[in-house]
Amino acid sequence: MEKMGKRLLMIVNPCSGKRKGFKALPKLHALFEDAGFLVTDYLTRSRGDATRAAIEMANDFDVIVGVGGDGTLNEVVSGVLASENRPLVGYIPSGTTNDFARSLGLPRKISRAARAIVDGGEIPFDIGRFADRRFCYIASFGAFVKSAYSAPQRLKNLLGHTAYILRGIADVATMNRPHHIRLESDELKVEGDFIFGAISNSTSFAGLLKLRRSVVDFNDGKFEVMLIRPMKTPHQISQCLRAIATKNYYENDQILFFHTGRLRVFSDPAMPWTLDGEYAVGSEMIEISCERGAIRLAVRDPDAFLLKEATKASDADSTCF
Repeated sequence: MEKMGKRLLMIVNPCSGKRKGFKALPKLHALFEDAGFLVTDYLTRSRGDATRAAIEMANDFDVIVGVGGDGTLNEVVSGVLASENRPLVGYIPSGTTNDFARSLGLPRKISRAARAIVDGGEIPFDIGRFADRRFCYIASFGAFVKSAYSAPQRLKNLLGHTAYILRGIADVATMNRPHHIRLESDELKVEGDFIFGAISNSTSFAGLLKLRRSVVDFNDGKFEVMLIRPMKTPHQISQCLRAIATKNYYENDQILFFHTGRLRVFSDPAMPWTLDGEYAVGSEMIEISCERGAIRLAVRDPDAFLLKEATKASDADSTCF
């Protein structure tokens, strides 16, 4: 895109990821200004502040860049979608896990992620709606979900991704504490006990679970849904872990995997959820829907996100309900 005179707002979480984004602000300013952008930055002060800033300031900018973790990006996108003007959204990951950045193939180095915004292009990107909230890449429940939002920021800054692993080990008892849910979609209706569930538009969950890039289309109006049943025998555990390690989710009886654009989940309202790694209140019934191409997202190589039709058709044929 033509950059000269473009107004760019950086919404920065100064506390995320060992304060890497905050420390890099002078370099980021210089990089964007050298590329012809008119740069303003805004430092968040509390949870929800990035959303408020995006709503109030979106009409005055052509590009809004979230600098922080996936939770910061979630707030920025929520604000952009609530504004009349929907500027291009960029992401400079400087959090602890950065699952969303992994899915997008964004560089881990902050300066390179910024350069990708300057030199790259844009794609339309699906956004999820969870009751009255939005999520960029995942809504999940069950095993290890609590570790995503309960690991203290101070511990995350000190230990990085290890903090999530340690918190997950502390919560390992939830692996055999299933949640009873009923799920209804046009493609499938199912009821049963599950230790983990994810409704996603991503190739990476919590830095642990991965999906093949060939089954994830970021702009098809559909989620990838994964549900994992309780594992009662060593054989079931080993086979499930093998399926996770090799990404062969279609071939394991403990894993239910399918695609849908809209679903309703009935469960215990006390069951906690996470949206992009942040806590979300449960409900007896939650409707989750996919808003196709809701935002314009800056990426390094837009052509890399075009899935070949033959590959998509092949994967669709193998979908197991």
